[in-house]
Amino acid sequence: MAAAAPRGRSNGPADMKKLRRGLSNRRKMLAFCARVCYTDVMVRIETIVKE
Repeated sequence: MAAAAPRGRSNGPADMKKLRRGLSNRRKMLAFCARVCYTDVMVRIETIVKE
């Protein structure tokens, strides 16, 4: 994992840009997973209510 590199060693603004891009990608992934889990839970609740 590139994000787990030692915090003290940093080679300038390019490294920061890469780190920020990784964080935004992780946030996108988290949002996607949350949306999928949310829809899954809602579908399960609807099926339970219908039964």
